Amino acid sequence: MKVVFQSTGEIKDVAEGYARNFLFKSGKAVPATPDNIKKAEELRAKFSAEVEASEAQWAELIEKLPKTTVTLTQSANAEGKLFGSVTSDVIIDALKAQHSIALNAEWLALQPIKTTGSHTVAVKFPHKKQSQLIVLVNAQ
Repeated sequence: MKVVFQSTGEIKDVAEGYARNFLFKSGKAVPATPDNIKKAEELRAKFSAEVEASEAQWAELIEKLPKTTVTLTQSANAEGKLFGSVTSDVIIDALKAQHSIALNAEWLALQPIKTTGSHTVAVKFPHKKQSQLIVLVNAQ
């Protein structure tokens, strides 16, 4: 039986019992009628346009981030070891305040920073796009 998935607009063949007992009841899919197929095509076109727009924004950020330095001041001992640590949330807040760049904290591939100095942080965007960012931690 052909069904149209509500979230993605995909049209797939599934077992009739699975469609009737789970997909239709949970609202995850509808039968693949001509009207539902037309709606699915519109949904896919809208989704595709949104992905292209977000990828254009990411391409701009991917170019801009390696040239961007986030400067933080933290309490540290004489050897340069921080009394706390610098986490993704701290970097995201500083990036927004210093450079007006908004990123998702989950995109930063980061072990908490525990020393002063310059650190390179990888930024992994959705759809396997990557960049990096420089975080400069100074002692207070």
